[in-house]
Amino acid sequence: MKDNDEPMKIKKVSWVNMVPSAIFSSLLLLIIVLCIYDHNNVINHFHKFTKWVKLHPYQSISYSIALLCFSVIFTIPISYTIVILGYTYS
Repeated sequence: MKDNDEPMKIKKVSWVNMVPSAIFSSLLLLIIVLCIYDHNNVINHFHKFTKWVKLHPYQSISYSIALLCFSVIFTIPISYTIVILGYTYS
């Protein structure tokens, strides 16, 4: 049996391993800043999207399912996606 008095080994993380996380975080922050800065453009695209959903319901449902699958595969929280899709389809 191992003794519990042994110190835990701490794995050192290289900065190279942090690059993908830093790029994704920077990209997400950039998108959020652009959406806040150009709020009217975001609303305009949202209205175009809802019109497209009303014109092409079956195609939009298949894209919605694909988006949910993408969210599950890449472990993106799907609650945001479901709320956005629910608002769009209402």
